[in-house]
Amino acid sequence: MLLNIMYEIRSIPLFDDVFSKIIPLNKQDDFKRRILKLSENPYAGKPLGYKYLREIKLDKFRVYYMVFDKEVIVLLITVSDKKTQKKTIDFIKQNTHLFKEIVKNINNKGVM
Repeated sequence: MLLNIMYEIRSIPLFDDVFSKIIPLNKQDDFKRRILKLSENPYAGKPLGYKYLREIKLDKFRVYYMVFDKEVIVLLITVSDKKTQKKTIDFIKQNTHLFKEIVKNINNKGVM
């Protein structure tokens, strides 16, 4: 028997702020639907050099997220367009330790 593990979708304040500012209102619901699907298949997005770092895209926008299997969490990091993609990915890679700490705190406190 196979069990379907549902990942918890969490976001950091940076994601919430950037998402609402740069994603047009008419695209936000489409992105939210795609983000919710990550709870069932967190590895659906394109890998970005590491198994746990991924992106999903819609039109010219990209949502960046990290998958934490042990904690069963998908952490939404930020959003960018194609022209700032490299800078954004570099920022995430340089701050991976901070995102791991955030997930650790989520598990310890139960809330973010």
